[in-house]
Amino acid sequence: MMRMRLLSIWGLFATILVLAGPVTEAKGFYFGGSLGVVEARDLDLTPIADGSVLTGGTDASDSGWKFFGGFKVFRFMNAEFAYRDYGQVSYSGMSDGTGIVYAAGPLNGLADTTAISVTAMVVIPAGRFTFFVKGGLARWRTETTVTHSMGNIAMLDSDGVDTMYGGGAAWSLNKSLGLRFEYERIAVASADRDFISAGVHYRF
Repeated sequence: MMRMRLLSIWGLFATILVLAGPVTEAKGFYFGGSLGVVEARDLDLTPIADGSVLTGGTDASDSGWKFFGGFKVFRFMNAEFAYRDYGQVSYSGMSDGTGIVYAAGPLNGLADTTAISVTAMVVIPAGRFTFFVKGGLARWRTETTVTHSMGNIAMLDSDGVDTMYGGGAAWSLNKSLGLRFEYERIAVASADRDFISAGVHYRF
């Protein structure tokens, strides 16, 4: 499954490049950065389980940031690539102590997630505003630090490739500089990551 998803990413890259090659409008390169708020929803505590039964909160949040860049493929379509840092999302749970590591009692987790993505973006110009929707794939990695009631620490790593989508609007300040406001989601099995951000972009 992982191999198929990675092949899908490279296939999407290749398709975008093939389509962009003969298109004269593909001059519209841009790059930028954004800051925002990350929401981890429906957290699945299974990845940090040791065989014990864990119960606890399913939502958490933190601040995050991203760098992005892209280019125009057609008049109404861009290809975009991005690197995101979702900050450190903290959450807590309760172990019943039946597993092999965690003692009965409270358990705290701190998850640090980063992701790179490739997306196709449909853009709709409206004067100085541009509205857009996007969809694609994201390669993510999460490092989780777990502390339980005995004070011991467990380090856990997980990664994967999952779908992402989003939308938003950009406002042109001049021919080169603009502001961007958007919502994005990576649909991960263990916890969806929502990112609401504002940023700037430079077009050349």
